[in-house]
Amino acid sequence: MNVQILEKEGQPEWAIIPYQEYQQLLDLKEELDDIHEFDTALAMPQEKIPVEWVDRLLNGEHPIQVWREYRGLSQQQLAVACTVETDYICQLETRQCQPSLTVLRQIAKTLKRDIEDLLENESDELSKLTENSVSVTI
Repeated sequence: MNVQILEKEGQPEWAIIPYQEYQQLLDLKEELDDIHEFDTALAMPQEKIPVEWVDRLLNGEHPIQVWREYRGLSQQQLAVACTVETDYICQLETRQCQPSLTVLRQIAKTLKRDIEDLLENESDELSKLTENSVSVTI
């Protein structure tokens, strides 16, 4: 590395390096930041989900139903935990209605998932949700 040191009052104040070496240092820092983020993500405890459950999600089953069954809950148990009717959970799982954001938060908390994990099309559905309204498909 070709470095020129400029001093102020006898102490190093500035280090001057060629621009190409500066760019290389920036690239290396970005790589190190990426490695740090990757290591941090690996260190976080993550739930291991058996492939058959992932396949159910990929094959189009409703995420609320898949996660409810994965957690070993009946529709009634989920409904009680979320203070809604069992029929409402059934309607959600059969795509007859959309949940309110309030209910979706309760379901996500009960199933220990992020809200996004319970949506079928995250970008479309999240923008349509409101705090208290329920849309019904007929």
